[in-house]
Amino acid sequence: MHLTETIPDLTLWAALDRRIDQHGASAVLTSEGRDWSALELRDAAESLAGKLAALGVGEQSRVLVALPNVADYVALILALARLRAVWVAVSPRQRGPVLEHMVRTVDPDLVIATGDAAYEMTKLNGLRALLVALRPERSDLDGQLGDRISPLQPCRATDCDVRAIMFTSGTTGPPKAVQVTEHMLIASAWGAAHASDATEGDRFLLWEPLYHIGGAQMLALALLLPVHLVLTPKFSASRFWSQNRAHGITKLHYLGGVLEILLKQAPTREDRDHKIVLGFGAGARPEISRAFQSRFGVTLREVYGLTEASSFTTINRNGPLGSIGSPLPWMDIAVCDDEGGEVAVGDTGEIVIRPKSRELLTPGYLGDCPATKRLIQDGRLHTGDLARRDETGAIFFVGRKREAIRRRGELISAWEIETALMTHPDIAECAAVGVPAEIGEEEILVYIRPAEGVSADLTELAVWARGTMHAKSCPRYWRSVSEFPRTPSERIAKAKLPRDPNGSLDICNLS
Repeated sequence: MHLTETIPDLTLWAALDRRIDQHGASAVLTSEGRDWSALELRDAAESLAGKLAALGVGEQSRVLVALPNVADYVALILALARLRAVWVAVSPRQRGPVLEHMVRTVDPDLVIATGDAAYEMTKLNGLRALLVALRPERSDLDGQLGDRISPLQPCRATDCDVRAIMFTSGTTGPPKAVQVTEHMLIASAWGAAHASDATEGDRFLLWEPLYHIGGAQMLALALLLPVHLVLTPKFSASRFWSQNRAHGITKLHYLGGVLEILLKQAPTREDRDHKIVLGFGAGARPEISRAFQSRFGVTLREVYGLTEASSFTTINRNGPLGSIGSPLPWMDIAVCDDEGGEVAVGDTGEIVIRPKSRELLTPGYLGDCPATKRLIQDGRLHTGDLARRDETGAIFFVGRKREAIRRRGELISAWEIETALMTHPDIAECAAVGVPAEIGEEEILVYIRPAEGVSADLTELAVWARGTMHAKSCPRYWRSVSEFPRTPSERIAKAKLPRDPNGSLDICNLS
């Protein structure tokens, strides 16, 4: 199956229709032990669309959804596309002030939530939307939307329609509402197809939450190509390989710390008993890639991208280990200084995305024009991520500008600190953050999660770091944790880590 360098000119609903025409009888996904064909999904979506229309949902209505990964959620996403409504994707585990900020930002017309998520919605101040609170013990979304059905007009969606609003993780402030168009969703799926070398019959375990671009793009991929998705409610390290074996999964999508989490599981004789031939994703350090490929026999392919730019920007097909590769045919990248000029080979600068078409970039952050203007300037997206190029043109991710720590007048990448520390065998995970310095700007506080079965001695680790790391990058404060808070993509949620060094080991007190 040949993957063209041109993004398909389709909407989600048109892609669903085409999949039915070309592969109507084949299963698109498996959920809760049942296979669903594209035709069955369309029928379910049509029924839901009629009931949503009876509730007042129409073009550009904002429908906030807080549901787990189930087939009904897939049908609901397609029903919203059928109505040209905007799907507002929110985690069913979201709580408190952050959830209130999200609801206030989008001001939804309808909220569909289940269980605890529905209860949390009832506690919010100023929720004006109709709330459909689903009973978690029932799986029939259609049956819980009532009996009223409104007739539907033909779907006239266009690729410039805003189809979804997805929230950033909010690492340096409240989450931002990223507007995602039909074209961006299709482009993200086409990027996933190129990154995974998708071919007919491929099977993917959809562990990523559907409210994250990582899950949404895989759903769109299954509409564009005759591949099969197996939905699982959430990522589970203990069940991951048995799920892959049971369903004959052939391609693995990884994000954040997923590979490291899997590597921490005790080795077994079944580590290579699977059909996965390729893994693709972002966030794997070279030493993690080597360890994963050696243990599980899976070739890994690193990519780079972000929701605001259709998810995929680069792919490392044949470049050096550790590189994020080179741009997709419809993207270009510059590594720039603060004035916007490209830096020299080997120097560090900000990744600036230059798409071949402006439609590949978000229309903006809903309700935040200043942030949108900082993000997109002259048709170029300023990522806030740092990188460097080598002599061959390969691009290497260095860290995030917004996570850089300014120490004694110099910016230090948290990613570089963490990469150096992760070479110690007693460290399973770590996170470096900046904390206010007594004199000057910031000091480095590092959180350490010890390896399984290890009682890490922070003093010994600090002494080791002073002897192996550059002085400017060596953390002053050290703190041990048993687990880290996580984002939906299993990254460490640094925004939730306290920035107070009190109670930490202070290496200035070491002799």
